Amino acid sequence: MSNKINPQDLFSGPMLEVAKVVDRDDIARVKHLASQLDDINALGEHGVTLLVYAVIADKPKSIKVLMELGSDPAIDVPEQGNAGYIAMWHPDAKSLEALLQAGMDPNLKEEGDALIFHSHNIDESNSLPVLVKYGADVNSLNEKGETPIFDMIRAQPKNALFLLEHGADGSAVSPSGVSVAYSYELRMKRIDEKSAVYQVMIEIKQKLIAQGVKFPALSPWGERFVRDIVFCKEPLGYRPRSECKIEGANRFVKEPAEEIKRQDEMILKERYGIEHQF
Repeated sequence: MSNKINPQDLFSGPMLEVAKVVDRDDIARVKHLASQLDDINALGEHGVTLLVYAVIADKPKSIKVLMELGSDPAIDVPEQGNAGYIAMWHPDAKSLEALLQAGMDPNLKEEGDALIFHSHNIDESNSLPVLVKYGADVNSLNEKGETPIFDMIRAQPKNALFLLEHGADGSAVSPSGVSVAYSYELRMKRIDEKSAVYQVMIEIKQKLIAQGVKFPALSPWGERFVRDIVFCKEPLGYRPRSECKIEGANRFVKEPAEEIKRQDEMILKERYGIEHQF
């Protein structure tokens, strides 16, 4: 959504008057007029609230006033998201910080996942550092049961490094047996050794090793064996065997290559003292 929006396209009556003074950064008038509204969370055109409008316009002072008066940052604008998510699109993240300073939950969810899962590349936006500064859970789980570092390693290595420097658990393993270390190794296979990203990945590995993470990593098949994780028909999905009512097979997952099986067998023997043949 563009930050060049005419308030008359979104609001009318008393809400329009508030939006106009938000545009002018007239904080005293914002407080006076907004406090007289029957419902500060009323929706304008396209489902936009006054708080969302202040976020789009990037007006941190007005954001704080509206929050103090009861504006709800969790209200979703159709096809745009909630105020917290929209604020993350401003590179300097000042509007995001204003929301957080005014009491927005740093773990507010957008489309089922906490805002931290939607944070932009750290080179392009300050959203991730701001979320973490105000208490976002760096080890929260998304709907796939993964922590933020999984996606960051795959797509935004600098963000992954930042998370490790701020408490992310490098030993995390997803419900299907994918470990952070395994995700790291997959990513490294696609990186040019001469690239700047490669150097960041080297730093990530050092951080992981410092946490006690072992390399090479077990494949998801090896992790599932060690953790006694099986694919269940009921309840559906990967779960510890003890939680599975009816076991099944995931028809979308192929058998691992022989070299992966042999490596897993070696790791099981040397690291866990387990003799097993896949």
